[in-house]
Amino acid sequence: FSRTDRFGFGSRWKEAWNAVAVSAIPYIAWDILFTHLGVWRFNSKYILGIHFFNLPLEEILFFLAIPFACLFIYQQFIQRNFLKSSPKLVVMIWGGLGLIFLLTGLLHMDKIYTVSVSFLGAAAAGILAWSRPKYSGALML
Repeated sequence: FSRTDRFGFGSRWKEAWNAVAVSAIPYIAWDILFTHLGVWRFNSKYILGIHFFNLPLEEILFFLAIPFACLFIYQQFIQRNFLKSSPKLVVMIWGGLGLIFLLTGLLHMDKIYTVSVSFLGAAAAGILAWSRPKYSGALML
């Protein structure tokens, strides 16, 4: 469905993948760094064994598949004008996500990766919740 005009991106399919790359590249770099620092490792029992920059193929594909799926779902909201008709919902979504991120970080202060991602996510969500009412949910990211 992602390649169709009715349900997906249609002629903007390549643009969708460019957007995915913009989000995937920093996260993959982040993952390479934290794997190198020994924050975590991957159990060879559960992966194919194909690695790029010390990351399993599955980890890299995760950072491509999940953003693409989220972008596709977002496209469905846009096509149905759901977000434009519900600006308060957009603020509630970002505010709720920010609170979840903040609480997660505070509950896991002993885990460097969780704390850093949670606090960055909380800050980003807070900024988006604060700035979005004037845009009426036209763009969530």
